[in-house]
Amino acid sequence: MNSLAVSIAEKSPVALEVAKESIRVASRMGIDVGIDNEVELFIRLFTTVGKDKGIDAFFEGFDTQWKRR
Repeated sequence: MNSLAVSIAEKSPVALEVAKESIRVASRMGIDVGIDNEVELFIRLFTTVGKDKGIDAFFEGFDTQWKRR
């Protein structure tokens, strides 16, 4: 399997869902509306159950097991 695909698949399912949504709608928006949309999607990630776990993993450089919540 492609190493990029494996790396992406190991990320938070919620963050991946938000990233896919952002990509999906970006082509239908102007740049200003697109940036506002990305900000809203990013803020949504900070309301998730795994927020603290994800932040810790990012800053401390460790991998984590993600659960769909």
